[in-house]
Amino acid sequence: MEQFDKFFNSSPLYNDENVSCIRVDYSNKEEVFQSLSGSHITLVGCSTGSVNVQFVSETVSLNPFEVMFVSNTNQCLSVSSSEDFRGFLLCISEKLLVSMLKLDRGLQQIGLRLRKNRVIFINEELSKILYAYANLMEVKLSYSHHYLRETVYSIVRALLYDILSSVMDEIYRDEEYAANLKSADLLFFKFSQLLTKDDCTVRKLKYYADQLCVTPKYLSRACQETCGKTASALINDVMVKKITHYLDYTDLSIKEIANILDFPNISFFSKYVNKHLGCSPKAYRRRR
Repeated sequence: MEQFDKFFNSSPLYNDENVSCIRVDYSNKEEVFQSLSGSHITLVGCSTGSVNVQFVSETVSLNPFEVMFVSNTNQCLSVSSSEDFRGFLLCISEKLLVSMLKLDRGLQQIGLRLRKNRVIFINEELSKILYAYANLMEVKLSYSHHYLRETVYSIVRALLYDILSSVMDEIYRDEEYAANLKSADLLFFKFSQLLTKDDCTVRKLKYYADQLCVTPKYLSRACQETCGKTASALINDVMVKKITHYLDYTDLSIKEIANILDFPNISFFSKYVNKHLGCSPKAYRRRR
């Protein structure tokens, strides 16, 4: 699996407020792990040696050809490693991650799997893919590029989906895991599918509950049990994601965006945006 080793060697450093790619080894491990941002999700990869990271509730060991997911709630207390440890950290802001990944049944299954075991083994096929991404990133960063940030984000998004696809393959092979899914998990998955349909702009909880033949209260309780958020909060999360996408990546007018997302008028749309983003749609766009 020399490709995986080359990925760490050749992976270029990149840093902005949403994405950071950092080389880590025996000499700088303390500084790097202790500085992880609470607003970022981090992927930690190990190329050689081994590293042990102690969190508040657990200690995780990472060996060659393994990747660990660290959520923003996992504070690093201490870290130790072998002297030949070498790896990398890819830190992604929650905001960017939400905009990159589609909330669907598969992603929720992956989330449940990572809660039980945050370490993923990188097989030879995936190690080759990671190496290809590293080469592509290196080429893109080697010359001035007007859309460099967008290009980097696109590469990161594709890389994430390839890693997550590997996790899904593992889940499908685990018959015991599938058999142990609770009814609340299955209801949550079905709700996620409805919620993330590309053409869905409904913001009423009762609509989704009716579609799933359950009460709004039961649906909300199932979501709370499965992911820690109510159904209404998830509806707002998805809607805010759609709103920020249109504000960030299109030149559509505020009125046009409000119409596409089925808001009754600009005033209602502006109040909704202000409530969830802390500013008006125009003010949000000026921040770009």
